[in-house]
Amino acid sequence: MTSHILLLLPPHTSIFSSSQTPDNNATKLFNLTKDGLLRTLRSFDREHRDLYDINVLASDSATSNPLTNMLHIRIQISDDNDHSPEFRFPREGNDTTITSTDAKVNATVGYLSARDPDSGENSTLSFTLLDDGGLDILRVDHTTGRIYTSRNLRPKDAGEHQLHIFVRDSGVRPLSDTGILNVVVRLGNASLAAQGSESVMGRSKLIIIAAALVCLTLFVAVCVFVVLLRFFRREARDRRLKYSEALRMGPKNRTPSPDTGNESARTVMCNGGGCGSGDEDGTWRQYNKPNGPGGVTYDVEDDVILFKMKLAEQYRELEPADKVSGGELFDG
Repeated sequence: MTSHILLLLPPHTSIFSSSQTPDNNATKLFNLTKDGLLRTLRSFDREHRDLYDINVLASDSATSNPLTNMLHIRIQISDDNDHSPEFRFPREGNDTTITSTDAKVNATVGYLSARDPDSGENSTLSFTLLDDGGLDILRVDHTTGRIYTSRNLRPKDAGEHQLHIFVRDSGVRPLSDTGILNVVVRLGNASLAAQGSESVMGRSKLIIIAAALVCLTLFVAVCVFVVLLRFFRREARDRRLKYSEALRMGPKNRTPSPDTGNESARTVMCNGGGCGSGDEDGTWRQYNKPNGPGGVTYDVEDDVILFKMKLAEQYRELEPADKVSGGELFDG
């Protein structure tokens, strides 16, 4: 930066530096004309140095014993907005902040940090949140860069989110910078406890449902078993009744087999004076059935082998009596 300083100085005025350091050598940095105009000899970098002290010696034109006077001048280099702000957080290698779902509204998540080597308004920074991925859960303080929550966080907010941020200075021609901040939202203790309770309740519900299904299955199985048991018992009872009736029933009448060649009918009296249930007149029943062993016909109303065997046994026991009775009848 080059500047011009006009000083109302008398002739024969000279300047010199008040410092002995080479960097502060006024004769190399400034030039004073005869008209009292102080000029810079090169550009200055305010960020490197912004203050210079020089001493000006003024004298009159007397040939003998000239009068002199010393003037101290401090030159301050003004700032030119020639530097852009730069994020210090977030930056590469350090761009993540962490919070939890236990965070309440207005809870601090972190701070943005940026640096601008300019001065004055040129270094006054303003922060802005450009995009938060549509979450709408975070805000940024424009002056301090504080990142805070806009509402209470919930378990569904857990995860890693990217914030696109922006910073600019307040110069006449403002300069700016952008960055990306990663915000990691973890499940807090309260959320973990709530999820644990929900998980326990879910497992309890599953156990109850499974137990109910098992009980229902057992109940249906028992009902089917009872129905089948009653059915088989009823069938067995009916068969026993048929067997009992068959055992009580004696043979009442028989017709000889055609093999015997005996054309005369033979009658047999029932033992014990009765002929079984359902035969009150004491007559024999006719058995017009296929011939069995020995040419004797049998009543085969039931297909149960036991019934046949019992009936055959009764016929064999009555066979001698039939012969005797038949012979007596024929003799008479």
